[in-house]
Amino acid sequence: MKRLQQQYDEAWKKLVDSNVLKPSETQESIWIFGFISQLKHEENKAKKAVESAISIVKLAEKVLLEAQSATQSKLSLSQIEQRLFAARSELAAATKLLEWASRRHKLIGDWMDQTKQYRIAKDDAAH
Repeated sequence: MKRLQQQYDEAWKKLVDSNVLKPSETQESIWIFGFISQLKHEENKAKKAVESAISIVKLAEKVLLEAQSATQSKLSLSQIEQRLFAARSELAAATKLLEWASRRHKLIGDWMDQTKQYRIAKDDAAH
């Protein structure tokens, strides 16, 4: 355990410096059973948000094209363009969240892989 301590501390510092941890997350809380499943759930939720935002943008683009070609429209072109702008903004935000969730999942997973031997040695020492 002592032999692996420096490597463990360096890996933890690198993870903390990556700014992917939430304030309540600690070295011990990450090792709790189910944490990786929680990360994967966060990532999947973000993927679904992106997929939904893409659908909304496509629909808004279609409505705009139809309105531009029609002589009469229920909504003015500027209103449709505003909705398209809002949909694109939502897509950008959802994409950013997905990138963060994916990066977070990868970095925490990598940290867990890198420090597994330390955790095993620590558990062995405790026993």
